[in-house]
Amino acid sequence: MSEFDLEALLGSILADLSDIASAHDGRGLASIILDYEKTLTGLLQGTLSVNFIRDTPRAYLEIYSDYEHPVLNRMVVAQEHVHLYIERNQAGGHNA
Repeated sequence: MSEFDLEALLGSILADLSDIASAHDGRGLASIILDYEKTLTGLLQGTLSVNFIRDTPRAYLEIYSDYEHPVLNRMVVAQEHVHLYIERNQAGGHNA
């Protein structure tokens, strides 16, 4: 996945999580949303070296138990691609 596509994916997940939080009076998603914001900021600044969104799909399920929500699959894809992005940049000698 390209960096541009990863940025778009993270942005769409953030938008969906914000919508879900609004629909549920913000219940429980603040820390997950913050992790996605930190990840997106690090990606945009080229400083991402920690996978903040690792395990966020599980955290989402612990809060809502909504296995059918489409955002869940995108969260899984995003955490995997953030991991690959970090590995690729560390192997390349970058400070990403």
